[in-house]
Amino acid sequence: MDHEQLEMINNEENSVAKKVMIVILLVAGAIYLYLKNRNGKKEENSSNQQQLTPSNGDNSHLSAEQLREARLKKFQALERQNLANDSEFSVQDLSKNEDWSGKTAETLPVTIKKEEKRVEIPISYSKTVEKNDNMVNSTLSSNLTSKITSETSNLSSKKDFEEKNRETSTEKTVEKTKKIEEKKHQSKEEKIESIIQFVFKVSTDKENAKDSHYLRLLEGEINQRSENERHLNENDVDSILIEVLTQMSGTEILKYLNRSYQNISTVRTKEGNSFNELLEGCERSIVSQTGLTIQDEPLILMEMIENQHYSFPLDNNLFSSVLSTFEEDLQPFLSQIFTQILQKLGATREMIDLNVSSSLSILNSISSFPIFSKSLSNSKDFETEGNGRFLQMNSLLSPLFIHSFESNDVSNRFLNPTKLTQSHVVESYLVVRREFNYLQNNAFQIIKNLIKSDEKMKNNCLNWFGRVISGNKMRTKSQFEVSQCSTNGFLVNLSTVLLKFCGPFINSSEENTFNKIDSRYLYLNTRMKTDEEESKFSISLEDFNKYLKELREESGSTSFSFITEVFFLTLHSLHIGTIQVISQYNSFIQNVAKMQQKKKEMERNVNQMNGPQRDLMLSILKNHELSLEKMYTTKLTLDSQLMDGNFLDSMLQFYVFVGNWLLFLKGNGEESVSVAFSTLPEFILEDLIDFVSFGLRYCPEKLNVVMMANLLEIIIPMIGSSESIKNHWLRSRLVQVIYEMLPQEENGSQTTQFLSLFTNNRIGKGQLVPALFQLYVNIESTGRNHQFYEKFEVRRRIGIILKQLREYEMHQLTIKKQSESPLFVRFINLLLNDCQYLLDEMLVRLTEIKETESAMEDQAGWMALDETVRNDRWEKLQQNSNTVKSFCVLANQNIDLFNFLSFHTKKPFMVKELVDRIAQMLNYFINHLTGSKSLDLKVKDPSRFFFDPRYLLRKLIEIYLNFAEFDEFVQEVVNDGRSFGMQKFKQIIVTLRKNHLLPEENIIQFANFVDRIERISKEIDKEQEDLDDIPDEYLDPLFGTLMRDPVILPGSNTTMDRQWIIKHLLNSSTDPFNRLPLSSDMLIPNDKLREEIEGWIVSKKTKKTQV
Repeated sequence: MDHEQLEMINNEENSVAKKVMIVILLVAGAIYLYLKNRNGKKEENSSNQQQLTPSNGDNSHLSAEQLREARLKKFQALERQNLANDSEFSVQDLSKNEDWSGKTAETLPVTIKKEEKRVEIPISYSKTVEKNDNMVNSTLSSNLTSKITSETSNLSSKKDFEEKNRETSTEKTVEKTKKIEEKKHQSKEEKIESIIQFVFKVSTDKENAKDSHYLRLLEGEINQRSENERHLNENDVDSILIEVLTQMSGTEILKYLNRSYQNISTVRTKEGNSFNELLEGCERSIVSQTGLTIQDEPLILMEMIENQHYSFPLDNNLFSSVLSTFEEDLQPFLSQIFTQILQKLGATREMIDLNVSSSLSILNSISSFPIFSKSLSNSKDFETEGNGRFLQMNSLLSPLFIHSFESNDVSNRFLNPTKLTQSHVVESYLVVRREFNYLQNNAFQIIKNLIKSDEKMKNNCLNWFGRVISGNKMRTKSQFEVSQCSTNGFLVNLSTVLLKFCGPFINSSEENTFNKIDSRYLYLNTRMKTDEEESKFSISLEDFNKYLKELREESGSTSFSFITEVFFLTLHSLHIGTIQVISQYNSFIQNVAKMQQKKKEMERNVNQMNGPQRDLMLSILKNHELSLEKMYTTKLTLDSQLMDGNFLDSMLQFYVFVGNWLLFLKGNGEESVSVAFSTLPEFILEDLIDFVSFGLRYCPEKLNVVMMANLLEIIIPMIGSSESIKNHWLRSRLVQVIYEMLPQEENGSQTTQFLSLFTNNRIGKGQLVPALFQLYVNIESTGRNHQFYEKFEVRRRIGIILKQLREYEMHQLTIKKQSESPLFVRFINLLLNDCQYLLDEMLVRLTEIKETESAMEDQAGWMALDETVRNDRWEKLQQNSNTVKSFCVLANQNIDLFNFLSFHTKKPFMVKELVDRIAQMLNYFINHLTGSKSLDLKVKDPSRFFFDPRYLLRKLIEIYLNFAEFDEFVQEVVNDGRSFGMQKFKQIIVTLRKNHLLPEENIIQFANFVDRIERISKEIDKEQEDLDDIPDEYLDPLFGTLMRDPVILPGSNTTMDRQWIIKHLLNSSTDPFNRLPLSSDMLIPNDKLREEIEGWIVSKKTKKTQV
């Protein structure tokens, strides 16, 4: 080692020695002052401690005012006591009389210079880092003395210096190990102190209070205690909180108390019940301080709530304890908090907004505290009344429901829809539907928490639902004032939340669930207004009023179960809300289709224009396209809610439950209908149909097949039950559901997922076909303004269903069995009536269209007509064009059904009441479709009217062939004096071959049929010659034909031929002479007259033979 190195080492040693000496002097002075002051103040401190600190640390017995006063007195006393002891914590000159009153513990003078290394005193109660709690009791002087000794020994040479370094390192390792061992053998007092330090993050050692609150005042108090009592204990908890909290302000206080409370849970997890008494005392003190803080400064908690996102800012257990301790004092403030958060929620206009989600989350949290919910019980906001829009804008709970698919930020996601990609639309759906679910789930949970809190709050919530429903009753009318009603989105959210309340019992497997629903609620409840004049299932208005009067007299004041209340509130909320939105959606889609069609027409027209006219049309077309764009955006926005799978599932589950409940009330399989069922309003079943039809039409793939199978079992018995549901039109709408469950060529529907239900359904197997036949007959009269035209559409759908069912063997057998019943004859009669009417109207209107089109081709002649005449004929042309389209479609469907049924089930058509009419119809229409009369039907582009004469002729010929084997049919074909012509039939054979309308095999069959016609025609002509001069008494009084089977009509005592009166009774169950009721079983055979007629016929034929 050279000289320079030795000199450097000596300088370092001298420097260290100097520093050590300075430290020794400082410490000695501090110890002296400390010991001197301690002896003088020990007795006074002991007295003050006993006076200010409860012996057990429990102040839960004190009132709020007493706690506040104790906290203030404690702090003031400790401040006075330790003000003079500041010299113990600093060696700076205090003789300058510097004012320290405004300084905190962190700003007091520092005792050790920055150059000195601090000794770490453990203040953290951590699992991962073990520290020696015994160091808390080690004095500063002993630590420094030990350090000085180790630093100053054997520094005279380099060898000693290096050895010193090695020894120091070894000592540190040994000391660290020793500390760990000491940690394991902490005394109970040390352990308690360590726990308190961790829970409250405090320290009485300023030098080691880096991450903790330094207890300046409490340190002085502790230092006055005896040597073995210088630890923080349970009696210090209140003093700790007082000293720490007086250094804080605003939200810092509650945040600190909340963290401290949560730290207790950490200690419990590690220590179990070992220090349970200590921890319970800490909890009580924290609860008391938290309650006092909220009482003194309630806005602090409100500020924390506003700044906290998605959760309540205080620990649930802490806040629950505070509420139970300070219940009466805090109730007014709790109500204010709830109301302010609701107002904040209502003031936010966007749906996807942090304020919305955070407010809902916090409301969800605080409403879970029963006392919080109870604080709202007496709120006058629940008494708000008015129309739907007023309640939406002003009632307390309305902010929970206002954010919906109608929010601007939802529609903004679907702007410029024609430019959006499919992936963008799908992603937007996911985002907004996730938000819908979040909003609706939180609204449900909040209302649920309120209802569970107490009985008064439950009544408040249910009354609010009832008032909103009553305030929107006008929405069910065809015309209503929109500004007086709640918005669509608000009501959809409302009904969705109510559906969630129904979830537990509609999914219940309990057999007596339906018994828990009291149908009397509809007319006895006081929460919402019920329209008593609304149409009922099967009771007259007079009988219903009588029933209602008796019900109210017997029942008086009746209370209902929560299940009953929620069930009927949900039914009505869906009726005035979601179902009306669905109805509007259907109309909206129709308008979109019309707009699209109009756009196509405008595009065709603009291509034929030039110059300014073209520019004007292009401008109009552009505006039209902009309108369509807005409509597309509206559709996508509506779809985001209405096509949501979760939404559809909850609706379907509810309505399947409703259907089963209806069957339960009706008495499934019973002949008589219960009063409870007959008095139900029709809208219940109408809403079920509206929803299911909506789902089948727009999103069938999202409907659960199992639930649809259950629904099918419900609606099939109702279709044919004219006793339980008097309204035939309502039953016909059930057929619409079945129609939409099957794939349809006419509307391009390829839905096949429900086909298996019609082959496996045990109820459909035996009941569906008879129910369809029954409704086909009943729908002749519905009592509605447009019943005459509505029946054709209903029967068309029934015909399509029957044709599809005929593909399955089990339904084939059912159709065959039904064909033997009297009902089937009535069914065929009405089908025949419809075919005749539709074909006849179609031919008449096509003839008129042909005449007008021909007149317009002669421009000179057309312009020569008076303008009024031209306008009238033009309007008539447009009217006929629109009407003939529907008539052609209906006629085609009816003829097809007639052909289909007559091919598979022939004999029932050959009854006397029908066979002649069938022959006459066929003769009449082939006469118009062939020969010279067919020229009157040659309109321009007949396909635009769905008119195909070749198709109709082919179907009519096939029907002839279906009955060709029956002599009675051949005879009636010839007997038709109006349309039959032998030459016409021979001409048809030529037409069939020329146009290849039928396979040659079928044409040959028809030719053979014509031969039979010709032969029988000659025989009939001969018989008519024989039976001339028929006596009047042998002629039917209405039709003037020879009676073959005379019967007496008991009401008028008139005799008619059975075939004619039976035909009449198929359409009207009355006596044609006096309109008295009459049925076929009331007819009395006139055997005497029949024998006379038969004798006269024999005598006439005998005379002709003799001649």
